[in-house]
Amino acid sequence: MPTRVEFFKKIGVSKIAAGKFHSLALTDDETGTQLYAWGLGHYGRLGNQKTDIKGTPQQVIFEKPSPKIAFEPDQFNGSALSNERIAEIVCGDSHNLILTESGHMWSFGWNIQGQCGHGHTMNVMIAKIVTRVQPNADEPLRTCGAPIWISIAAGMSHSLAVSSKGTVYTCGSNNMGQLGLPEIDPPTVKYFTRVHTLKNGVFMKVFAGFNHSFALLDHSKLKRQHTELPEEIPAPEFSCERSRSKRTNSMEDIKDFQEDDDMIPRDNAGWMGKEDDENLLHESGIIHEENEEDPQDMENPDLGRYTLSDLFTPFFL
Repeated sequence: MPTRVEFFKKIGVSKIAAGKFHSLALTDDETGTQLYAWGLGHYGRLGNQKTDIKGTPQQVIFEKPSPKIAFEPDQFNGSALSNERIAEIVCGDSHNLILTESGHMWSFGWNIQGQCGHGHTMNVMIAKIVTRVQPNADEPLRTCGAPIWISIAAGMSHSLAVSSKGTVYTCGSNNMGQLGLPEIDPPTVKYFTRVHTLKNGVFMKVFAGFNHSFALLDHSKLKRQHTELPEEIPAPEFSCERSRSKRTNSMEDIKDFQEDDDMIPRDNAGWMGKEDDENLLHESGIIHEENEEDPQDMENPDLGRYTLSDLFTPFFL
């Protein structure tokens, strides 16, 4: 049964996030935003320089950044952010990413695969600002002193971020291809590195699963710049053609795609098979029977064609 966290009884909480054995909460009031963590402290995932279990929320400690970082006066008070307001918090398995309204990114916690993006594999015990990125694997590091980040995401042991220019960067473990980068040995990336296969797109948001990643394409900028998706990105399609009397579907196209795609697990792997896929599409309303009419279709006979690639652009399947 859900139980109220009494610590926040008189404090307004604006955002929450959860990892495998820890939780984060962001408070927001007239004095600013404060970040709290509780749970298992191993690997520095609570950001308080300790590794024991904390059943009561603890304030996360932020390391004072280098003078080269463009901070305004009074944005940093020595142990926590002051006027630098936090906009987004995300948890991986045992590490965390923090994004401020001015575009700075901080990280802390488990870092054995370099998922915190600081150029090493030591655990990060307090929140530290990300200061350098790798434009390409064969290029020198670049200092990101100016605020540039607009979106962040964290998986089990990898991290993703989008710059203000719409460029996707990743770091951490690439053992399952989750970074969208070429295979390396060992499969560890210690700095946020540009995903070169996405260079032709302008992206607005990233998402992370356990060992996979998604990037959301900004179609308004894509159309304005007349940019096409790079060939390396698979973009399977299915249609929901709408007519006055019925909806037609491309179930055969979906079946052909599934038969040709060896990356999709089948029934013996515990995943949905073809029959389950078809039933799910029927239940969700994507596919209708031939004699079924939709009042909305009657009013809007030419609503057009929709594709999966209009929604998400996966760079790992």
